Amino acid sequence: MRSCCAECGQEILYLGEGPPPERCEDCVPETGSGSPLAEQLARNLHRLRGDADLTGEELAQRAGFNDRQDVFGYEGNAAPEPGVIRALRFAHSLGASIDQLTDRIYWNPGETARQPRERRPPSERLSGFFLVLAASEPVFDPVPPCASVTDRHEAAAIFGQNLRGARERRHLTQEALARAAGLSKAGLSLIERGIRETTIETLLALARSLEVTPESLLAGINWIPRRPPCAVPRRGGAQRRSAHGFDAAIKRQWGEGRTASAIAATLDTSPGDVSAVVHRLRERGEELPYRNPPRRAVHERARSRRAVCLQAPPGQRDGQAGDEGPGLAAGLDGASELEVAARIGANMAHCRKKVGLTLRELGEATELDRSYLHDVEKGKNASPRVSLIVKLAASFNVPPRRITSGVTWEPDSAAFRIEAMAEEADTALERLGGNILRARRRAGVSQHALGVRASVDRRDVVDFERANRNFRIFTAVRLASALEADFAELFSGVTDWYVRPLPPPEYAPGDQPPSKSERDALLVRLWRDGKPEREIAEALDLTVGAVGPYVRELRDAGEHVPYRREARRGIERAARIRRRGHCAPRRGAPRSGKREPIAPRA
Repeated sequence: MRSCCAECGQEILYLGEGPPPERCEDCVPETGSGSPLAEQLARNLHRLRGDADLTGEELAQRAGFNDRQDVFGYEGNAAPEPGVIRALRFAHSLGASIDQLTDRIYWNPGETARQPRERRPPSERLSGFFLVLAASEPVFDPVPPCASVTDRHEAAAIFGQNLRGARERRHLTQEALARAAGLSKAGLSLIERGIRETTIETLLALARSLEVTPESLLAGINWIPRRPPCAVPRRGGAQRRSAHGFDAAIKRQWGEGRTASAIAATLDTSPGDVSAVVHRLRERGEELPYRNPPRRAVHERARSRRAVCLQAPPGQRDGQAGDEGPGLAAGLDGASELEVAARIGANMAHCRKKVGLTLRELGEATELDRSYLHDVEKGKNASPRVSLIVKLAASFNVPPRRITSGVTWEPDSAAFRIEAMAEEADTALERLGGNILRARRRAGVSQHALGVRASVDRRDVVDFERANRNFRIFTAVRLASALEADFAELFSGVTDWYVRPLPPPEYAPGDQPPSKSERDALLVRLWRDGKPEREIAEALDLTVGAVGPYVRELRDAGEHVPYRREARRGIERAARIRRRGHCAPRRGAPRSGKREPIAPRA
């Protein structure tokens, strides 16, 4: 389908479904009014307002605006791009975060040079770009149907295939990914080939380096529990009766002061089952009195923890802290916009120094002027745009909420609140264990029953929920399957890094990548044509530093690859003479292809 651009008149070739676009790619602005980014922000704002069941007047009132047009103006067809302060007002008034407001908007950072000699001219540098996904387009490939795995070796093989596919689609070498994830190249190779099963911490490190979710690397791994919950055996061989129907009766009789033996006789069960139900109800937040003083220190700590949970708000029990983590000190109420901008700048400086980027390198990644970034970092820019927050989050590999952490809009007081800066107290393993704990309580199963169904020991379940150990990924797979929870629920809140879609694969399912001989021939041809090493690296999907060793490998194998400079040392001249002797052709032998070595003299 062909049409013409409404602004420049250039012909547009459109191969998709539906009506063709009115403007060509050159006439569509990347940010600002009428851009795909602003239109997606408007759609997200409209969806969040519908989920909160608020009208435009109600949202304008909660966000501190006088006119509802301030809301509908950002939901219109030609919606402008809001500033960060206005976006925070909208998001927090709807009970959402900046991550939800910028959903399906991604920034792919541009090329950043760490060393001056690696810096290319702006015309040759790889530029960054925004990617806005439609609502019907998945962020990652849908999970294909697969057979259930039976052991950890099959799970490791599927995980290795997913990891290798994600690495190749990110155009990363094994050495680069291993360096980013804190692994060795040999160890990463074993993981990709399914020989070595990795741990959960390594899984999270690899997902962070690839900027993907952990569940995308576990896609296609399915394990069937050993037996349903109703068939859980009890010690001694007797079938265990489900005591969850006795919760109300046990709670009432326990409050009346009856003993466990008396309650068991009334309900035709055992005193141990009654004690287990009382313990489970206390863990769920029910206030049941204790009969005896604590005999061990662990019991005293458990009672103190339950007392703190009972005093906490309902939304923050069971470790359900906010996005910024527990332990934030009381902050500044009624903060001005300049104070909010100063806090955003402080968060920006903290993240930049943490990843080791200079302002020049950050400017290359975000394609912004260094002086402008300096003003934002110092709080001199009162209202940066939302697009800048997305660019900074992608450059720092953090979620957008980390850039605005500590800034909260309170609709009741119609003012901003700035909280003290604090690191998150809980680790990724602790958040993962908390997800398993909440899923187990929602399913109403004990630790022993979950361990039997997941084919793990009860002590392993306890250690997993308390994050005492770094388990293998197959343990997490079995626990999720036993609780009938998907991987997205299992790793909810664990992903504290920037996530962006994977580029499409370079080869179709039926196509084969180039062989080693084809890559060798391509390198020799480009080298003889005088192409620079950076261009050769891009053609072969290598790093610039890997081109030289590749050339030396071909020379040692007997391939004639010309030298581009004179030898500087004697050892270098000797190596060239040795290679020339091995590569010299015999009389009558063809001069193309690999050379045969010279026969030794008598």
